[in-house]
Amino acid sequence: MEFCCLASGSKGNAYYIKANETEILVDDGLSVAEIEKRLKLIGKSAKNIKAIFLTHEHNDHILGAVAFCEKYQSKLFIHQRARLSVAFLLEKISDKVHTFDLNDFYFESFTVSPFMLSHDSVFPIGYSFYSMGKKISILTDSGYIPSDALDAVMGSDLAVIESNHDEAMLLSGPYPAKLKRRI
Repeated sequence: MEFCCLASGSKGNAYYIKANETEILVDDGLSVAEIEKRLKLIGKSAKNIKAIFLTHEHNDHILGAVAFCEKYQSKLFIHQRARLSVAFLLEKISDKVHTFDLNDFYFESFTVSPFMLSHDSVFPIGYSFYSMGKKISILTDSGYIPSDALDAVMGSDLAVIESNHDEAMLLSGPYPAKLKRRI
């Protein structure tokens, strides 16, 4: 399997994974042009991306997903509960949207194992992708790692844990007091 972090942070998140001939993204918080550019930098083509797997509905994770799927006819996978919160955004590509629950499922060369995370979103999840005897796990924006999520990533050949914390941004930002106290 191949992996590359294309972007990580408050301005956008996107991860590239390839197994056999199946190329996917986990999250797409960048414009289509920016994803194309970053894929080209690693010798990959956006036209080969078969699907985008979303971790949750925040803009820095989904900003470019609909436009990308529309342009490249890629599938979009999102947890059934998270889909409800962004249904209006997905209307244009409803025929490409696939929902799932927390059970393992298959997509081309991958066995996909979603698991719950802790984050201030509708239904945040992480993924473990299995293929070719390897396992890659991705956790984004998790305030802490719940024991079920920790169990899910055990034995990974690669575990990506994306989180960032900017204390000044938290204190001066438009966040509710309850959130500020919790963090």
